Amino acid sequence: MIVFNLMCEQEHRFEGWFDSSDDFAAQREAGQVECPLCASKLVRKVPAGSYVKSVAVERAPAADAPNQYEALRRRVIEYIYTHTEDVGNGFAEAVRKMHYREAEARGVRGKATSEQVAELADEGIEVFALPPEFRLPDKLH
Repeated sequence: MIVFNLMCEQEHRFEGWFDSSDDFAAQREAGQVECPLCASKLVRKVPAGSYVKSVAVERAPAADAPNQYEALRRRVIEYIYTHTEDVGNGFAEAVRKMHYREAEARGVRGKATSEQVAELADEGIEVFALPPEFRLPDKLH
């Protein structure tokens, strides 16, 4: 099987699976290939990005990469602390109430046990943990 990237006259992109290039041409001529979005039968093959050769350029990491990482890390932490409310040990209860629309949705952070996180996941409530070092030592505690 060959996977071709296809496009219709409306420029909708999709893919099709064929035994060969001749098989695609035969099916197209027979009117058996059509766009899944608009049903147009005016379909053509388009180049696939995975088939474009490119030259790999090896770059040495920038000398200040650790500083850039730390600056980005700090910005992320500041954003989280600035745009969320600390609900402490009441985290699981707070996100559960928001999920079930018993409370207004808002950004929160807090603490939860692994059992509470598992229970939330079972209820379809997605949360994620930040590592303990994910805080600003000089402010925002």
